[in-house]
Amino acid sequence: MAKEENFEDVGEEIPEEFKKVDGATTTVEEIDEQVDKGGATAGNSAITSMLKSMKVGTDMSNMVMPGSFILPRSTLGYFAENCSGYFDQLIQCNAIDDPMERMLQVYRYLMSTRYIPKDVSKKPLNPVLGETSELKTNFPNINATAHSLCEQISHHPPISSSIVYGSGVSVAYYSPIKGAFMGTYIKLNLDGHLVIKVDKFNEEYHCTLPSMAIRMFRGFGEFIGNSTLTCTSNNFSIQTKFLPKPLLIGNYNVIEGKVFKGKDKVFKLKGQWDGEVKISPYKKDDYKHFFEKSKLTPGVAEPIPEIQLLPTDSTKIWGGLFAAAKSSASSRDITREKTLVEEDQRKKAQERKTKGEEWKPNHFTQDKEGRWILNSFKN
Repeated sequence: MAKEENFEDVGEEIPEEFKKVDGATTTVEEIDEQVDKGGATAGNSAITSMLKSMKVGTDMSNMVMPGSFILPRSTLGYFAENCSGYFDQLIQCNAIDDPMERMLQVYRYLMSTRYIPKDVSKKPLNPVLGETSELKTNFPNINATAHSLCEQISHHPPISSSIVYGSGVSVAYYSPIKGAFMGTYIKLNLDGHLVIKVDKFNEEYHCTLPSMAIRMFRGFGEFIGNSTLTCTSNNFSIQTKFLPKPLLIGNYNVIEGKVFKGKDKVFKLKGQWDGEVKISPYKKDDYKHFFEKSKLTPGVAEPIPEIQLLPTDSTKIWGGLFAAAKSSASSRDITREKTLVEEDQRKKAQERKTKGEEWKPNHFTQDKEGRWILNSFKN
């Protein structure tokens, strides 16, 4: 049996400056105080304090984070932003009659959705149950609009149901995202798969997702592992390896791909998902330009008037925390605002339990196959 490739371990070690910090500060209050007093220079000590209380494999999905490590935005908005920005790439599938070329265009779109936050030292907020996020993105060059809606449909485990749609195509995701502490990095597992639909051709594509490694001691994040794109109406598929950045040399965000027709290898791909990707017939080394994200023009996000926002929108749920962060409030003040939201959620959960009520999503309904379907689509 072939040995399974390890895309995660690149030989990282905990830096000496982190090892030298004595004592373990484990409470949120102590860490916030430590950072508020010491400013940015206290960051290393605070990080070490947290790590000393963790074991490898610790589930970080619902971990209580101090205000000093909170990124003032909800994770709920990432899907919509990442999948909406270059949604015109997916809309282009409507004009492609050849099924292989159409799958390659779906692949280009998927490459355009890859994104790693620049600041990986802070953790975005876990959405509360029922929290929503909406986005409208216009593409003037093709006179098209993409709508998106995301809703937190489960708290334990944390699951968001998200969709971006427009012009007869859509992309949806409704599986758990799990975070685990791995010693020198944090691993985010994106379970399940993206579901992409192209109505004109009655096609449905499924794409498994690579994991994400947050290399906290090296100050960056990266996708690692395998991803497979398939179509339910033909035998084409694309397998992609997301390779880690080596410790000393090599490039960031490198990918290698193979395009299949059944079991036959047709094309091969190589490059960087945030740079240029090239393609060649599989049995040759005749590489040509295939995709380059930096050359694409993103859509224009259209702000949704506050009066039209749902009362469960992230900006309303976390309004107090966002305002505190914007005013450069202390870490303790940010933690206090976060705690107020969490306590309100616990109170509502207890009220539902007392009344014997079961919470149900407001905007998505689960079908017989277990998929979460948006209840109402906008034109």
